[in-house]
Amino acid sequence: IRNRGVLHPIVVRKDPDGGYQIISGHRRKRACELAEIGTIPAYIVELSDDEAIILMADANFYQREGLLPSEKARAYRMKSDAIKRHQGVKGKNTIDEIGEGTSDSAATGKRFIRLSYLTDNLLDMVDEKKIGQEPAIHISYLTEELQEWIYDVLEQSQVNLTSDQAKDLRKIGEEGYLDKPKIWEILMRTIKKKRKYTLKQEILDKYFAEDAGDDYIQQTIINALDAYMKTGGGEL
Repeated sequence: IRNRGVLHPIVVRKDPDGGYQIISGHRRKRACELAEIGTIPAYIVELSDDEAIILMADANFYQREGLLPSEKARAYRMKSDAIKRHQGVKGKNTIDEIGEGTSDSAATGKRFIRLSYLTDNLLDMVDEKKIGQEPAIHISYLTEELQEWIYDVLEQSQVNLTSDQAKDLRKIGEEGYLDKPKIWEILMRTIKKKRKYTLKQEILDKYFAEDAGDDYIQQTIINALDAYMKTGGGEL
């Protein structure tokens, strides 16, 4: 901006109390101040409060890359609330309009709106990728008090919150039976990993005919293991 000036004018609207309110272009204005440039080109538009909010949210998505989940969540929530108040003016469905002006679908926008119901502490953990978005969405349905308890336990235990754990926390919380001891119990629960083992071809060829089917091979191995266990071999 110091070398070439402002290539894209900012967007403003008249302020009832005098002067102008910036709708899009806060960073360009700040850059002009740092470059000691006293004037900035601007488009003056007539917008209602809700229309201004929608345009500000869309400009945020369009002009900035790498937005944090918390930034997207708050922008989508702000836009959604404004659209609901402005509903019917354009004859469109609120859900359809959420993703307009962004590269996200309406469904993605809804997911980010849900994240906006998280407490600031938990939303920070989503930004820092300490909590995945799917489990965070389940937690967002709980009260602020329960969310803060969950945050406290997560901070103390340093465990990773899984989607299954989050679903259980949400279910028990919505039933009214969630407290800190129960949160500890759920978060400390060991999830059994699914195991899968594939026998090498040369091993199968050693014990089974070439035309032996998968079901036959599996049942034969199970029978052999059962026979081994009956001889007192114990768990392998």
